[in-house]
Amino acid sequence: MNVGERIRELRKRYGLTASELGELLGVSQAQVSRYEKGQNEIPLSTLERFCTILGITLPEFFAEGAFVTPIPPHLRPLIDAARDLNREQVEALANMIVKLRAK
Repeated sequence: MNVGERIRELRKRYGLTASELGELLGVSQAQVSRYEKGQNEIPLSTLERFCTILGITLPEFFAEGAFVTPIPPHLRPLIDAARDLNREQVEALANMIVKLRAK
């Protein structure tokens, strides 16, 4: 699978239109279409933004045959806030979430 096909696959799996993705990336819908068709090479910085939008890493993007489960939009702030926590802090946060769910 090439980069354009992977972008299209993940965009659709995430439930985004080419227009919505273009808006998030700061490019036109037509440009997204050209990326997906392989007519234009996607700049690395744009590909990194794409991965950030979906909550995946570049290695996950390029993992052959990998099924990537995007992070739902309502969980992104939680993931972003927890990104720099150490292991002990993450465990404490996870325990707090378990307690919240039990209420």
